[in-house]
Amino acid sequence: MNLSAENKSLRPKRRPNKATHTEILTSSSRSESANRQLESTEPDLPITYRTFEDSTKTLAPPMPTDWHEQAICQFFYDYVIPVDSKGRGGFLVFLPDLYQRNQGAQFLIEAVQAVSMASLANRKSMPHLMIRARRSYGKALALVNMALDHEEQKKSDELQASLLLLTKYEMITGDKDSLMGSHTAGQVQIVRLRGKDQFETNTGYLAYQRLPSMGDEAPLEDQHMKPERARIANWLSRISALYGALTQDTRRAPGRWVDDVLALEEEIRRWTETVGDFLRYWSLPPYDLMNGSELANCVYPKAIYVCSSLLQSFIWNLIWCGRIRLLNAMLIYRSTLTDREALESRLPSVSSIHQDLLRMVDNICNMVPFMLGEVDPEGALSPPGRGKAVGAQFLMWALHVAGSVSVMPRFQRDWIAGRLLYIGHAVGIQQALALKDFRDFQR
Repeated sequence: MNLSAENKSLRPKRRPNKATHTEILTSSSRSESANRQLESTEPDLPITYRTFEDSTKTLAPPMPTDWHEQAICQFFYDYVIPVDSKGRGGFLVFLPDLYQRNQGAQFLIEAVQAVSMASLANRKSMPHLMIRARRSYGKALALVNMALDHEEQKKSDELQASLLLLTKYEMITGDKDSLMGSHTAGQVQIVRLRGKDQFETNTGYLAYQRLPSMGDEAPLEDQHMKPERARIANWLSRISALYGALTQDTRRAPGRWVDDVLALEEEIRRWTETVGDFLRYWSLPPYDLMNGSELANCVYPKAIYVCSSLLQSFIWNLIWCGRIRLLNAMLIYRSTLTDREALESRLPSVSSIHQDLLRMVDNICNMVPFMLGEVDPEGALSPPGRGKAVGAQFLMWALHVAGSVSVMPRFQRDWIAGRLLYIGHAVGIQQALALKDFRDFQR
């Protein structure tokens, strides 16, 4: 018996090595991919892999692990409004170019990084990113203080932009130390220091146009503003003066204040009736099916106002808020009059003032969907989360003023409070959470 032959027959037959085959394919695929990446001049070549079935699939690009650059891009999208095709509008349009050109101005770099990471951290609930934002914020504060000791840097566009960004950081994080007011006042002081030199650069001119404190605190004359902005700034200044005159010393307020109030009311009314197409808004009725029902009285907004841009809606909110303040001053003044004086007063009646107040509040509420990006300029619904955060920034102060009107229905005040909560939590501007306390202000 041939044992060697038998042993050979008992040996298992060798099968193809699948692992080796897989390694060969993988190695070949990797080498081919590497060669393509080296030889290709296209930076966006899709990444592919091969399987045993010889099929090809495209992989999505990997998610970034460092959120720093994404935060800056998101901030510029949220808070920069480009000018339109006719060169109108625009908000912080100078900021991206200023940031790109001035990589040596470290205080500007740190300010941009701080506000960008804070904004994204609030919107996406990313505590680790907020820690990085606070570090950059602390560095920016120290560097800005050092820059204020240098005469050239003190008057620079970069320093003025940095102060503006610091105020936005404090607004986004819900500043409780009054630093936002200090940095806003600092911007005004820098403009006063620069004087006419403020307008030698396009950045300086645009920064002045976006100066938060206007009216009596405007450091330069209105001729440096665009006509409509100058007109509204003049109205707000006069409203502030009339409010003080009618509320601080009401019993001895001279009769000429009443004349000024009526004249200003008539001036604003005529302007709203003859405003050009660029600032005009139009109304969309969203609740036609509920007209005439009891439920319609509990639904807000009553209509949807749509503008061509966020800046237009911001201008209208400024006007409506100014009128609310003026109408409140009228109510306070009338409350001090005797029955005989009230009958002889040329001011509107209390019921008429109440109706005007409710109309102004409704106007502000009607602008909410558009300013939050829920409706586009064509009146069509937008996907959630597409709105710019700057629209919510423009809106939250108007909602606070509207919520301070005591004669509005409770359902409407609760709706306004809910919108401020949405801005604070979903949009990530935590200053709105403090502004929703208007009910305490009423009491």
